[in-house]
Amino acid sequence: MLTQTEAARRRVVGGLMLDRVAADGRLAIWRPQSGLDRAFPLGGHLTHRILQGDPRKIVIAHSSVRAIAKSFDQGEVQVS
Repeated sequence: MLTQTEAARRRVVGGLMLDRVAADGRLAIWRPQSGLDRAFPLGGHLTHRILQGDPRKIVIAHSSVRAIAKSFDQGEVQVS
C-alpha cells in the first residue's frame, strides 16, 4: 500500500473503521494463528450507529501532514 500511495503522490490515505465482534457477541480471545476473521467474524459500524462516531479514519499519512481532531468534519486534513 505504501508503494502505491507514494507512486500516486498521495500524502493521506483514508479508510473506514469496522467494529468486529465474536459470533456470540462476547469478547473473544484472539490468537494470531487463528486470525481475526475467525475470532471476530461479524463486522459493522457500531461506533458510528450507536455512539454517532465518525468511522472515517486516516490510515496512512506522510510526515508532512498535520492531522487535527475533527479534520474529517471540516472536509479536509490540515496540512502544514
